[in-house]
Amino acid sequence: MARTVRPYTSPLPLRSTISYPYLARPYIRSAGQTPALRRPSNHSTSLQTEPNPILDKCYRNLKPANILNIRYSATELAKFMLKLYLEMFQGDSPTRTFQMLGNNWHLYDLYTRASFVALLQAIKKTKVVEWHPFIDALVDNILDDQTLTMGPHYLPSLFIHLDMSHLYSMDKYLWWHPKDMEGPFHNWKNIPAIICKTIVVPHSAIALFNRITSGNGTPLCHLRIRSSVTTKEAIYPDIQLGFGVIETSGTPYTNDYALFIKDDGKRYMGQSSLVVSAMVATCSITEYRDIACNVFFDLKNTPANLVKFTSKLGLLLNLHKSAVGQRDVFFRGTGLI
Repeated sequence: MARTVRPYTSPLPLRSTISYPYLARPYIRSAGQTPALRRPSNHSTSLQTEPNPILDKCYRNLKPANILNIRYSATELAKFMLKLYLEMFQGDSPTRTFQMLGNNWHLYDLYTRASFVALLQAIKKTKVVEWHPFIDALVDNILDDQTLTMGPHYLPSLFIHLDMSHLYSMDKYLWWHPKDMEGPFHNWKNIPAIICKTIVVPHSAIALFNRITSGNGTPLCHLRIRSSVTTKEAIYPDIQLGFGVIETSGTPYTNDYALFIKDDGKRYMGQSSLVVSAMVATCSITEYRDIACNVFFDLKNTPANLVKFTSKLGLLLNLHKSAVGQRDVFFRGTGLI
């Protein structure tokens, strides 16, 4: 009997930035190994000052600001959030990436579109802006942006998080619900607009990271989808990792299909395959009646990864490649069990 697997942080040195348990309400959690702690400085940077009774009294009398009556212009707040969006994902622009090399550019690698959506959730909760005009203006601004060269590759990921968080309805776009699908998806009736894609990566494909002492660090990774009929690509950085063996029940490419994973307790020290899953937009797989969309498991193309691994993995930093219809690629309507 297959054992139910709960979402967990993978012990593999490869890291995802955010993992979802594929439930109705997603949550954000850190993934990958705990980064090494910095050695504390021998020189204290704190200021040693004498107590100030006047300031102490002022601080005791301070009260939290009342923001209940604060309201923002939907248009102006949308412009501000666009600037924040462009700042968070400046790594999507090769020009900005090389400009960042002298700064803490690696800090931006951890941001994904889920990070940005988490901020939007906080804004909606405060009720400081009329929501629908604000989110409509923000999405329009993001779609019109021309500065992030790689930005369009991450739009499906952004739309997934907006839709799953009930911040923005994608139903207004006809392409969000694909019709007239062919190939393996032809008989999938009432296919959801967002499905769970799982790819099984052979253990040999990640042998480069089996040993912590190898010096290869803990690079971030993602799933990438590339159309077999066009040049379109979609990148999904919010993935779930685990080691084990997949067992299935039901009919593939239907809503009654289910995946079960028998967890391998040896993790990366064993020989089981790496199971990688992500919630993906159905349209990014079936657009233009695509029947053999390509599926890739890559390292994220950060400057550090490009310098260190291009000679071994190529410019795309690919660890494993497959396609729709292959035995190592699975699709399910609601996620993993």
